[in-house]
Amino acid sequence: MNIIDTTRKYANKNKEFSEICGLIAASMRFFIDIEMSPFLQNEMKLMEQLFSFRGSVSLDQVLQAVDECAFVVNMLERNIDAVSQTDDADIVIQFTMLLRMLKASIASIELVLGSENIK
Repeated sequence: MNIIDTTRKYANKNKEFSEICGLIAASMRFFIDIEMSPFLQNEMKLMEQLFSFRGSVSLDQVLQAVDECAFVVNMLERNIDAVSQTDDADIVIQFTMLLRMLKASIASIELVLGSENIK
């Protein structure tokens, strides 16, 4: 199953979701470019493809990426206080943005899967 086709179909039915996909894809590209999370590069590239509606991504790949991203979200949430104590405001903002983008990605994927009764 090509989950990109399923996501595109859902986006075609819902303009707001389509716009969200564009924002998530742009955010993924930003974090990939600045190498914000080197250990999540493959997962972020996969999600960037998904939300840009490019290429072919299997459901299994997406589910694995969601699991990895959920792990990072949990880790960031547990350690956000430590990150927030730095004097570098840019780092704090970037971590906060990364956390929100990962949450939005996971929620969007779950929305698509739920609409198709998948998972």
